[in-house]
Order: sequence, then structure tokens, then C-alpha cells
Amino acid sequence: MPKFIAGDSAEPREPLGKPTLRTGLHIIKGSDDSTLYLGFNEFYTMRVLARLNVVPVASCRMSEDGKVLVVDRFDVDEQGIPCCGVEDACGLLGLPPHEKYAPTTERVWNATRPYIPADRLQAQREHLGWQLLTNYVVRNADCHAKNIALFYTSLADVAFTPVYDLVTTQAYPRFATNPPGLSVGGRQTWTPGRSLETFFKAVLGIPPRQYAAMVEQLCESAVEVGREVIVAASNEPAWRDVAKHMVHAWNEGMETLRSPKAAPHFRGLDAAINEAGFSGPRKPERSREVIGRSELLAKKR
Repeated sequence: MPKFIAGDSAEPREPLGKPTLRTGLHIIKGSDDSTLYLGFNEFYTMRVLARLNVVPVASCRMSEDGKVLVVDRFDVDEQGIPCCGVEDACGLLGLPPHEKYAPTTERVWNATRPYIPADRLQAQREHLGWQLLTNYVVRNADCHAKNIALFYTSLADVAFTPVYDLVTTQAYPRFATNPPGLSVGGRQTWTPGRSLETFFKAVLGIPPRQYAAMVEQLCESAVEVGREVIVAASNEPAWRDVAKHMVHAWNEGMETLRSPKAAPHFRGLDAAINEAGFSGPRKPERSREVIGRSELLAKKR
């Protein structure tokens, strides 16, 4: 997923085959052949969490053709001057960037927690909880240790950064079978059972009732934004395929995250998908590139 940081001057860099351009005020992300209309995808995926206004989410907008996403940088002021420090969990764990999928969610929390002031701890627990749950609802397999980060101006105001890099990776056949980027409770699956709820209670201090309410808020938001996605695709036929796969992915995400007993009583996107005339999702591709696998691991024989 090509990404560029844009501003007034350019300093090219090429980390791990993903071309980046570091300069001023924005991060500009473009599409490629395996992530068509990434701007459209990420804009609406980010909106699922952003519209709830429960945690800060990076401000973004997409190009008219849906191929490019422009994200406002939260680490600089209006003149593009750095206004805070940023440390991602990968760096806090002492890992190189290519090991960003190696940690567990528990290790990520243990690496970030000591820096969070006591008076902010519960709010930041909930912040991480919202970010994690959103990934499961929208089927984002690319949440890794570099996408969970702290920012600060002093030791007294350390907090998680606004949420960024939310993409429905399952919408792309090349990545459709990839599991979550970070395991939880020893499980790296989109059907976590009770392990996710247990993590919220035991590690984040979020009780089951609050966990269930958070899940339902996200699911309700996914339904509303899913309808927006369908309307947008009806006005631009080029977006129809990625839109179809996005709403199918969200529908699956909602179904597997909700309680099996409660799920039938809640809204999903089935009716909207049928009304739009969307067919089922295409068969995933068997790709050599797997999101969530370290480049240093030996290849399977």
C-alpha cells in the first residue's frame, strides 16, 4: 500500500519496498494493483470509528477518484514544525521495523503502559480497546506494532496517538485470508471466541458489559457507514467492486464479534447488500505475501 508523507520539500526513502516521501503536513497514500481505490477504502474504514467520536482518529480525506487518501499529520503544527514526540510500540520493544508483526497485543500493551500517566490510564486503556475492536469489525489485518504509538510533549502528557491506518484489507483478494496482525490471548484469528473479551477484562480493565456495548456501537456505526459506502459506489461504478467486498467483510466482522445469542437481534448489512444487488465476495487469491508474517521467519516448505 504505497504511502507518501507530503509537504514543501522532499526527502525520498524506501523502507521495505514501500516507497515513502517525508516532508511536511500530510501523509499521502496511493493505490496500487493489489489495493485498488485504497483512498476510498481507508476513508470509509476510518469513518467507522471516527463518527463515534469516542477516541481521536487521524483526520483524512480522499481524492475525487478514490485512489488517494490525504491524512493530516498530528505530530506537526500548522507550519509543519514538529510539536510532539512519537514512539510506536515496535520501537519501544526494541524491534526493527520488519519485526512489526512479531509482538503479541499483550506485549504491545506492556511496552506502552509504563509511559502513560496514572490519571490517563483508564482512558488510554479504552483508547486501545476501541482501536483493537475496530480492526476486528472492519477486518483490518494490517494493525501491527508500528500502528500503535504514543505521542507526548513531556512525561506528564503521554497518550496514544490518534488512530490511523485503518483499512479493510479483506476487501482485497490478495490479503483476504490474512489473520489479525497481532495475536490476542494466544489466538490470531477473526473468530477469537472469549479470548478478546477476556483480554479486555483482565488486561485493559474493561468489564464484559462495557465490552459488549463497545462492540455494538462499532457494529451500528459499520452499518451506517456501510450504507454510505453503497450509496457512494452507486454514484461511481469504479468503486463498486471494492465497496462490495468492504461491506461483505464488515458484515462478517460484525457477525463473528457479536455474541452468538445476541447477534440475530441486531442490525447487519444483509438487507443493504441485497438491495444494492451485490453478489458474494470473490474467492481469495493464494498470495506469497502475507500480512502479519515477519520477513525473518523461514519460509514454509
